[in-house]
Amino acid sequence: MRVRIARLRHEQFGRSSERLTGEVEQLELRLDEVLADESV
Repeated sequence: MRVRIARLRHEQFGRSSERLTGEVEQLELRLDEVLADESV
């Protein structure tokens, strides 16, 4: 998942796209949730 976020960030800065920005934010939130669940 981290690799996917990194790729999307690269694409986001390579071309301007609100859809990519939203997708990156959603993936980061999901990653935070997964990491929080693992630490419980």
